Amino acid sequence: MVQLPLQLMLMPLLVQGTLGVAVAGASCFGLISIEGLGRPSYLLGHGGLDHNSRLSLQRGSSFVVAQTCPKGEQGVNPHSFTQFQMLGKTFSFTIDLSKVGCAHNLRLSLVPSPALGADGKPSLGTCPESPYACGADGACEQSCPEVTIMEANRHAFSAAPHRCDAPSSKGHFTKCDRAGCGRSTHKMGGAAYGPGAKYKIDTRHPMKVHAEFHGSGLWAGNATFTGMTVTLQQGGSKVVLDFSGCGSYLTDLAVSMAKGMAMRLSYQERPSAGAKDEDAMTCSKSNAGEAIMTDIKIASACRSEIPIKGFGTATYMSGRGTEISGDRMSLEHYSALGVTTTCSNHWDPTGFALFKVLGKTLSFVVDLSKVGCACNLALYLINGPPKDETGQPAVGTCSWSPYYCDSNGVCGEHCPEVDIMEANSHAFAATPHKCDAPSLSGQYSSCDRKGCSQHTASLGARAYGPADHYRINTLRPFEVRTSFHEASGSTGPMFVGMTTVLRQGDRELTMDHRHCSRYIEALTAPLLQGMILRISYWGKKASTMAWLDSPVCGDTQVCDGAFAGKAAIGNITIDDLDSTSVQVETDGQQGGTAGVWLGGQPWMVAAFVLFLGVQCTILSCLFCYAASLFQWLAGALNAEVDQPMQSPESRLPTETMRPGEMAQSGA
Repeated sequence: MVQLPLQLMLMPLLVQGTLGVAVAGASCFGLISIEGLGRPSYLLGHGGLDHNSRLSLQRGSSFVVAQTCPKGEQGVNPHSFTQFQMLGKTFSFTIDLSKVGCAHNLRLSLVPSPALGADGKPSLGTCPESPYACGADGACEQSCPEVTIMEANRHAFSAAPHRCDAPSSKGHFTKCDRAGCGRSTHKMGGAAYGPGAKYKIDTRHPMKVHAEFHGSGLWAGNATFTGMTVTLQQGGSKVVLDFSGCGSYLTDLAVSMAKGMAMRLSYQERPSAGAKDEDAMTCSKSNAGEAIMTDIKIASACRSEIPIKGFGTATYMSGRGTEISGDRMSLEHYSALGVTTTCSNHWDPTGFALFKVLGKTLSFVVDLSKVGCACNLALYLINGPPKDETGQPAVGTCSWSPYYCDSNGVCGEHCPEVDIMEANSHAFAATPHKCDAPSLSGQYSSCDRKGCSQHTASLGARAYGPADHYRINTLRPFEVRTSFHEASGSTGPMFVGMTTVLRQGDRELTMDHRHCSRYIEALTAPLLQGMILRISYWGKKASTMAWLDSPVCGDTQVCDGAFAGKAAIGNITIDDLDSTSVQVETDGQQGGTAGVWLGGQPWMVAAFVLFLGVQCTILSCLFCYAASLFQWLAGALNAEVDQPMQSPESRLPTETMRPGEMAQSGA
């Protein structure tokens, strides 16, 4: 969800409380909770009422959205205004203008706030009820850029971006375009908008206003404002105000929109462009009644946005072959995607999202029920974008996936890779791939294609497959949880273990890469730097995918038609790693460094066990020797007791015997 500072969540407008305390000419109307803002905000101003979660605006009312609600005699903080960063987003609301007659104007606009004076300091202006206000028309005698989303009554509706000349070095504007690049319903034909059944938008009834701002504002210095539309909708009828011809206007407003603009709302008596005879009409209480605003929502204008929990900023799927709904994406055969931080139709080597997952768990839910043999749905991390011999980003040879690299050198570029999932409904593998050291410019030329793999085939014949007798039944969605274990080394954190858990209800499979400990240490630097998350869905002949699904799959099956149906991935989440969940050892036989098993000192345990073994061996030998000696002594004593008593003389030898003869005599 977007948090710059807008999060892409929807929630009805809640207005709590009634007119509040007067503060520097403005009143604190009450709390407005718009979930898209990420935090509560307040209406400061006057002339409104709360009618069961509906904002009722009276003639003469004026409001601004702020982060705090001042109390007592405390003045309005010029830095308390909520900053709406609307690039790449939509803003919608429902409005009832049935009682707002001609010569009156209900206006909702975005303006930089607070206004800055010639000295570069916040300037209060000349409107006590709207402190620090400004506008393209010099409102409160202060000029500033403005994006008007709505200027309307029941006879006309208009919207316009308004640019200004460049400000002074202190940010003070002096000259702006009052007319702007406007669009109005009264220029769209007589049947577009008005009070009556003959109009497409019948203003006797509420209508929905949907403003869409195309562009990217992640970095203010590189902001883009590429398009704007305002759509009026009432049932199945629509009227669209299209600003596609306002390119230079929008470009000039990009930085202000990226930095954030305050939202101001007013209901004033002033002429507006409307029906031909409206100027001849006299306005009175009967045609300057209340306006009612409800159902304010903020959402993403980018269809490729997908929230990744725990990532911290907005994320988008760039590439081909996917449809996104909420946090779930469906993937077609030959999909190729990369996670980026901007919504754009072109690939930017600086726009990839960098996933720093060392010491964390990356999880998602996947549906592989229609992904058959010879197919491969892969979700993996790569150390991209790749670099050429000069150290610049290398676009590679794949026009459909620029700046791509992997351990196989696909698209002509190599780089370290961690395959979190390579799978179909019959097989699942997870494989880290290291590379030889890069050149001084950061270019990789040789990587290990085989990697250090773990595979469901090693977990038993009934571990994984498309039926309920398998522990993981791939006909139903299941969760994949990959943990990246770290330990402290002499030079800092080290990548020492990787575990993959497949979970479906109360059933689990675990693939442990502890035997790869020395191997995966080589991937520490890429993981610390941050790696790009890529997703691809490929495959054709059985022979090209035998490394993954043979012998489970036959050699005649193909990844095509019904066997290459849509897959789905959703609920991508990054969590802190629970270090107690899985024990990870360092491979001592490979000369690895200390792991996280028993405080990172497995060699101490091994030495202690060896010491005990040696002691036991020595004690066993001594015991056996003592037992043999005791048996010999006992035998000798028994033999002497059994002999008859003789005189001393009889025990003297009668002749001398040679050793050989003694043996022959049986002595």
